[in-house]
This record gives sequence, C-alpha cells and structure tokens, in this order.
Amino acid sequence: MPRLSSSFAIAFVSLLVAVPAQTVLIAHSVTSQWSTGFQGRITITNQAPWTIHDWRLGFDAGYTITSMWNAQIAASSGAHYEVTAVQASWEDGDLSPNEMASIDFVATGVPTLPSNGSLNGVPVTLAGQSPAPPPPTPVPAPLWPERVFSPYVDATAWPPFDLVGIAQQHDVRFYNLAFVVARAANDATPSWGGYYDVASGYLLPEINALRALRGDVMVSFGGAAGTELAVAATSVAQLQAAYQLVIDTYGLTHVDFDIEGAWVAHPTSIARRSQAIAGLQAAAAAAGRTLKVWFTLPVLPSGLTLDGRNVIASALQHGVVLDGVNVMAMDYGGSAAPNPQGNMGNYAVQAAQSTKAQLALLYQQAGQPQTDAQLWRKVGVTPMIGVNDVATEVFVQADVAVLSTFAQQQGIGMLAFWSMGRDVQCAGGAQPWATYNCSSILQQPFEFTGLFVPYTAPAWQNLGFGLAGAAGIPVLTGSGTMANGGPFALQLANVAPNHACVFVLGASRIDTPLLGFTLVPSPEIPVLAIADAQGHANWSVAWPALPRRSEIWQQGVVLDPVAAQGFAASNGLYAIAP
Repeated sequence: MPRLSSSFAIAFVSLLVAVPAQTVLIAHSVTSQWSTGFQGRITITNQAPWTIHDWRLGFDAGYTITSMWNAQIAASSGAHYEVTAVQASWEDGDLSPNEMASIDFVATGVPTLPSNGSLNGVPVTLAGQSPAPPPPTPVPAPLWPERVFSPYVDATAWPPFDLVGIAQQHDVRFYNLAFVVARAANDATPSWGGYYDVASGYLLPEINALRALRGDVMVSFGGAAGTELAVAATSVAQLQAAYQLVIDTYGLTHVDFDIEGAWVAHPTSIARRSQAIAGLQAAAAAAGRTLKVWFTLPVLPSGLTLDGRNVIASALQHGVVLDGVNVMAMDYGGSAAPNPQGNMGNYAVQAAQSTKAQLALLYQQAGQPQTDAQLWRKVGVTPMIGVNDVATEVFVQADVAVLSTFAQQQGIGMLAFWSMGRDVQCAGGAQPWATYNCSSILQQPFEFTGLFVPYTAPAWQNLGFGLAGAAGIPVLTGSGTMANGGPFALQLANVAPNHACVFVLGASRIDTPLLGFTLVPSPEIPVLAIADAQGHANWSVAWPALPRRSEIWQQGVVLDPVAAQGFAASNGLYAIAP
C-alpha cells in the first residue's frame, strides 16, 4: 500500500477533524444502590449538528422501574420501556446540538446495562456513542384550495400551539405560521422570532403530521417585531438564499411576507425583497415546482396606504407573481374608523373592496390587467379577533358572518385572523384591552375558528390526461362545497351533441395505461348523463355525509362511435374535501 505524503496526511486529518460528529452519546449509571434496588440515571447527549425532535428512547431492562423524573414512561411491555420527555410547558422534547437530556429513575432488581436500545427508532447502545437519528425531512405539501381559511399562529408563543391537535378537533387544516425574521439586526440567518434557527427544523415534525391530515402551513416572513430578513441581508443573493433555506427546510409551496412598521416604507429592502422573491419563483419554475406568494399589509377601510401600494408595485415591476394581498383589517384608529362598535365586519368588507380596486389599478399600470374574478381571488382579509390593540375596536362573533358572507359572494382568496392562540376566553372573562393569549371578550374555546372553517372550499386539481372524440378532448370541471348536504357538481364540455356520457367517480385511482390515457377512478361509481345540443353535460348532487378531507377522483367518459376507441375520455379531476 503506498504511503501518504505528509501534506496529504495532514489535509486528510484536518478534514476528519472538521467533519462534525453525527452521533449521540448515551450513558447508563447507578447513583445509589441498596439490597433490593437502586437509583439510576440515563443521559442522552446529542452530538449531531442537527436537532433531534421529540426524542423517544426505547430499551429492554433487566430490572423493574418503579418511578421516574425528568422524563416519563410513554409505554412499557414486559421488560421493554419507551421513555420520552415530560409533558410540561418548559419542555419541548427536542435535543438541540450538544444538548443533554437526563432520565432519573428508581428501580427494583440488579442494575444491569439495558439492551435493545433505540432512539427515535434508530438502534443505539446505552453505553457509548451511536449514530444519531437522521434529521427529519419535509413530506410533500398537499393541494391548497382556491378559497381558504388559514388563520395565523404565533410560532414563538409558549407553550407551542398544538397545530395537529386543533386541526383534528376543530377541522382547521391550513395555518399561516408567524414569523420568520433575521437572527439579529446584522445577521440574516433566518429564525423564528429570533429564538429558533430555521435550520434546526423547529416545528417540522408538527408540519409533517399536519400534512398527513392533508393540511399545510404558509410560513410568514416579517411581522411587527424583530428585523425583517430583507433589512438584515446586504444583497439580493444573500436574501434569496435565506428565503430558500426556509422553503427547503419545510418543503413550502406557500409563503407570506408580512411587511409593516418602518419596513413598509423602506425602499432599499423593498426592492431587495422583490428581486429575491422573483428569483425564488424563477428557481421553483425551473425545478418544476410552484411557489405561491402572498403579501400581508396594513390597511384602512379606504384601502392600502401609499407605502403598501408601493410594496405591491415594486413586486410587480420585478416580475413577482402574486397569489394575493392579505390586508390586516384591524387597528384603524378613530379618524379612519370613527364608529367601530358593531361595525368591524363592515369595515373589513370596506377594506377588501378598496383593496380590490387598488389592485385593479396597480395591475393595469404594470401592464397585467386582471378580471374581477381574478382580482377577488387575490384579496385576503385578516381581522384581529376580540379586542384590538386600538381597544375601542372589537371584532366579535357577529362580524364573522358579515365578512365571510361577503367573501363567499365575491370569491375572496383567503380569510384569516390574528391569532389562533387568542381564540379562547381570558381566564377573568371580558377585559378592556388586548392580550396575546386570549380574545378579551366572552366566547367559547375556538369559537371564531368554528365560524370561519366552513369558508375553506374543496381543493381541485386538473390532472390532465384525456382521449379525444368527435368534438376533441372532453373538458371536466367541478364545483361545490363538499360539505355535508352542500351542493356538488360536475360539468362536462366538448362533447358531441346529444351523446351519452358517464361521470365516473372513485375514492382512489389506478395508474395503468388504458387505451392512451392512464387515469382510472376506482372503485368506479358511474353516473349516466346526456349531453345537450351545445355539447354540455351536467350532474349535481347534495354531498353525502362522508368524513372530512375525503379524496375523490373524477373523469368523464363519452360514448362516441366516431372516436378511435369508440369512446372519448375527459381530463381527470382530483379534489379533497375541506
């Protein structure tokens, strides 16, 4: 074997030293002992450069644990134990790099070393170093509906908000997570409120679990506190990389930029942000991905401020494709909203109407004229539930009906509120000031959530495919609420007049090539229809009482003797019930 040169050997050793450990160090010790048992301690030290989320240590013990502190027994069977962090407001269950967890316990029997160890499912020894569980990776984000209720969650509030539990209990599937800012004024490392670096994957396991329920999050950059990344960054490239790190860490398809305070009138950061977002969208398109972008801006009943309009104009000028502009329908002040009592819903409607008119002009000036329907889909409205920071402004339950009814009539793209952590009554009941963890009015827990949830529409996706007939490829579209008893309809166009059609529905799909197209809903539920003289067929039904988030695949088939195969097939549609 050839000898290494001294310079190469030094470089090789330096490389080994530079590579951080990707291990965990686990130790098992006895702190005191007596004739029938002992007191022991197990320590877990994370030596990997990533955070180990929601640690869970499993092992087979030759003794019986009778009590434990600093941790808890999550499950046990015979000699096998599964131990996790305690459920407490001061414990997040995560192990940051170099962090150590200590498990203290009392047991009966002989203090032998446990075997069959595992940490988050990865085999480990309880007497030394073992490979660390790998860092979590984001699961793919599901389809978002065109009309959505997506309330804000303060991601830095303590204790952490239960995204998954509240989704399961109250049927809210989508959230706006706030806020990602710079780690410090002169440090453009993205962090949650300056407390948790995004690179640690903070909240990623919860987001993955939410996506398993076909829900998702839109991460919001900015907010009223901290330093916006566009201000801390010194170049477009640095800013784009910071944003991209967040997108990649969480596998995001939707992002929000909440620009307020001094930053809404900061030309340098506004231009830098616009260029960076355009770069993000170009990179996503080149990779075959979609990146939906929202801006959240201050508003008055008369509309966006001049500074807010400048933010939008800059984005359009630099080629940003906006999914929408979300207005903070709150804290107007006495001169802008002189009679707030009983009128906060009406003021929110006025703010939406004014913003839509302003967007029409901004898009016209940018050479991108939009239809009314397109403009309304680009409007989002976010009130502050309960008592606002301007304490005379109180958004109550009755205001939800005013806003949501108007929003549904116009097809507004998003309704939200600030914030989910406030959607509970304060311990002392009503109070005349705003607070961060309750609404300051009388209400039931998550009452506002329940009132807003029905606004979310089904998520429709055109899957393509299709097989041409005499009139070309039939076109299938869908509409409706997919709520229990609500209207659900399918429309088929490009059909030979008066021909028989079959709407085919299924709870799954079979991707097996079949006569030139591959979408086959399964199990097949056929519904017969006859096209009219214009080549249109329609079918509608009251949606049955199926579980929420039910999935359905649909396709239209036309009996067409002129077609090569004797029939034509439409594009496929996929929908998720809200």
